[in-house]
Amino acid sequence: MTGAARPNAKPLTLEIARFLWAAFLCSACGIIAISRILKPQPHAAPSASFGWALVVVAAVDIVFFGLIRRNILAKSRQQAMQGDSTAAQASWSVAQLLGLAAAESIVLFGFVLSVLHGRPSWIRVALFAVGLLLMVSYFPQRPDNS
Repeated sequence: MTGAARPNAKPLTLEIARFLWAAFLCSACGIIAISRILKPQPHAAPSASFGWALVVVAAVDIVFFGLIRRNILAKSRQQAMQGDSTAAQASWSVAQLLGLAAAESIVLFGFVLSVLHGRPSWIRVALFAVGLLLMVSYFPQRPDNS
């Protein structure tokens, strides 16, 4: 839905973006905790190639969404320099949400491996760690609209 279709839509404020960041971080930590608590179910573990396939998908996600996020933030700065603060704030909001969702998806890949007891097990730990590192690195800062 475009901004023109929703005239009453308001972009995120820095405070709300930080609240969402905390919620996404708590969610990611909860997912990791649940994966540690779950009891193994008797079923065949997927092959190691399944774990490596998730690593490839996660790497593509990190690069692809990272580039999109960076481009949207650049667009936000450009809009602010042109004096369109509403559009700049809206673009900044989209970039924040995209980054948080992408980081959470990496954690979810680790969760899938954990639930399926995928091997090698260090891959799921790496996915959890990378997802959390991305989440921390995407802590919302004031828009750099100078």
